[in-house]
Amino acid sequence: MTTRLLVLVLAVATAPILSAQSAQDAVKATHETLVAAVKSGNLTLVQSLIHPQAVGFYRASVRLVELSANYRAADAIPDVLADLGQFVIVPHETSYRVIGGTAVVSMATSMQANAEAKKDRVKDRSTRSTYVYVAVDGNWKLLSWHTSDTPLVK
Repeated sequence: MTTRLLVLVLAVATAPILSAQSAQDAVKATHETLVAAVKSGNLTLVQSLIHPQAVGFYRASVRLVELSANYRAADAIPDVLADLGQFVIVPHETSYRVIGGTAVVSMATSMQANAEAKKDRVKDRSTRSTYVYVAVDGNWKLLSWHTSDTPLVK
């Protein structure tokens, strides 16, 4: 009886930790899938991982990008893929946090210009990015993002 009670208490006590960890693992899998889809140029997969009301800033954008019924992910993504296609993206540090139905992914990366881009004088750069995901019907969808060059001391 005491052993069963101890097992039950441990199961109840660790349940939130296990579910939080599984949520974090699910966000990590979703984010890694999104990054791989962007790297491979898989527009259909990228679209499926983005919330239809997403907002954010691209690396080189000055203006906010807001998805809506009139400007969908399918309209925005080709420019992103063309821009990022100039680089080999190497993540250095990634952090995942999940609170309820919201997740934040923070990333530091090196973006190494590929040979074709270097001909056009595109330079290597270091960037930092933040991605916000929301849980929608059991799946994580990208709701907001921001990427900018890392301020480096010269």
